[in-house]
Amino acid sequence: MGTLRIVATAAMAAALAGHPLSAQPSEHPLTVTNSTDMAIGYLYVAGCGAGEWGKDRLGAKEIIEPGARKLFSIKGGKDDCCYDLRAKLQSGASRQKLAVDLCREAEWVVR
Repeated sequence: MGTLRIVATAAMAAALAGHPLSAQPSEHPLTVTNSTDMAIGYLYVAGCGAGEWGKDRLGAKEIIEPGARKLFSIKGGKDDCCYDLRAKLQSGASRQKLAVDLCREAEWVVR
């Protein structure tokens, strides 16, 4: 009886290994360096071509001062590497970098 239970458990584990629920989201490090003379007040990261920027990654009280850098952890799907980046400066001007492969490129220097 015990052997049957072990075999059944092993079969279930093997079946779930290929199941979409077992696909773990990945995290990509992204360092944003502010190389402008104005603070970055907002930072947006979206999947390539998403059409919407989503929420501000800095939050209501945080900024990236000129010359400073900040590390972010970008969570995506198991194989998602392509992201669009947008920084909005406190002056109202914005900078964008589109189609960034975060699996290969982990830093954005905002100029």
